[in-house]
Amino acid sequence: MVSTASILSLTATVRTTSTAATARTGGTAASAAAPPSTPATGGKKDFATVTQEARAAIDAAYAARGGKEGDIHTNATEWRQILGGMDRRSLYAVFSNAGNQFSDAERAGAEAMMGEDYMRGIGLDANDPMAGAKMSQNPATYMKAAVQYWDSASDEEKQSPGWAYNRASSQVSYELIAARDGGPVETFDSDHPMVKVIRSALTASLGDPSRERSTGAMNTLDDLLGQPWAKGFEQQLKQAAKEATQDRGGFLNGVL
Repeated sequence: MVSTASILSLTATVRTTSTAATARTGGTAASAAAPPSTPATGGKKDFATVTQEARAAIDAAYAARGGKEGDIHTNATEWRQILGGMDRRSLYAVFSNAGNQFSDAERAGAEAMMGEDYMRGIGLDANDPMAGAKMSQNPATYMKAAVQYWDSASDEEKQSPGWAYNRASSQVSYELIAARDGGPVETFDSDHPMVKVIRSALTASLGDPSRERSTGAMNTLDDLLGQPWAKGFEQQLKQAAKEATQDRGGFLNGVL
């Protein structure tokens, strides 16, 4: 029987990015009035075009601010103005520094906006002090929404280690919580090689306090390989990364 603490621990591993990134950008989380990002299919424009348009949009926003660029002192409200109107795919282009065209500050701003997008995507307002309480009232519903949210990400984001971890951990959390609460457990198995292995590793770690946890960032393959839950699954993760690159035409090369 999986303990409640174990379930909550897994739930907490779903990385919304908003808390850490918002702290770096000096602002608060999203308000209900913030415009939601529209999940992209990845099929309308090539990623290079999306990247160029994101760069142009940021430069135009800077021009409208009298040439003042975003930096470590730019707060979340200002980043919403600078990055406003960008969909999730455009934000990911900035966050992943596609084409090496974006500064560290811009990447942090995009990360914060992606975190806010996640919260809206699962049906919560990150600026609502009761958001945590609402999630605890019906966590299975929100974790199901999290799985569906990650499934709606762009093709490019789906090629990243961070996405694979978030997708897998959301599924494991949903399955555990739904089973614990006695409700029907829907099937959300993914055909993504990395997601499948991470899900197996997370599940195998349950009940082992030394492995049933996650630490630090999940942005690179090395980040995943160094996780306590990955012990014994290192070779499977490396092979899955290769398959994700070769079979899915991606750029999963150990980084974002």
